[in-house]
Amino acid sequence: MRRKRKAPYTRTLQPHRWSAFHVLDQISHLNERCLEATTKAAAANECLIEIVQRCSPLWKEMNSRAVARAARSPILLTDLNFANVQWWKCAMERAAHPIRGNLHSSFAHEDAMSLTREILMQAWHTARSTSSAACILFGMSMEVTAFIAELRPRHVDQLAANHSEELRYRWLEKAMFWKGLLSAAIGDDDRALKRAHVHGLQLLGGEKIGGQ
Repeated sequence: MRRKRKAPYTRTLQPHRWSAFHVLDQISHLNERCLEATTKAAAANECLIEIVQRCSPLWKEMNSRAVARAARSPILLTDLNFANVQWWKCAMERAAHPIRGNLHSSFAHEDAMSLTREILMQAWHTARSTSSAACILFGMSMEVTAFIAELRPRHVDQLAANHSEELRYRWLEKAMFWKGLLSAAIGDDDRALKRAHVHGLQLLGGEKIGGQ
């Protein structure tokens, strides 16, 4: 009588929860706040930023449901020179004086200041607690992450007051990305929405590789 062979031992890998997973909810919230501001401005024909001009019909179709879907992007859809350490050094050395890295803001002044402060506060908390998450979710360079981690609340207020015009959407020149994101958000195809979000990650990854 043959003895049954024992099945080979296989070790089951336990799922690992990313320590900064909760920050994704905050990124979605920030994205939603920014997208809401642009959607309202586009509906009132008050927004002149390049991406709205190129994708105007899509922006006017964006409702609260579509905004929430687009906002699920795993990275912040706006940028505050997070990869430009020189801009940050100058901004802190001359916090009371305007420094223009961008020619045009993506938001009206009254929206830009509150959005900038909210984004900076979350960026500061994330940089201090999980620097690697700040690099991925906010698109920061390591140098800027270290710089932001050293800020104090008063610095955040100063930066929001003096440099909110620098807050801009990412990839304004990438009309294909924005058309894909907005179209997927307006529709019901969750796969298309995931592809749009992955496209954003690819663009960010390409920037980081190119900046090395």
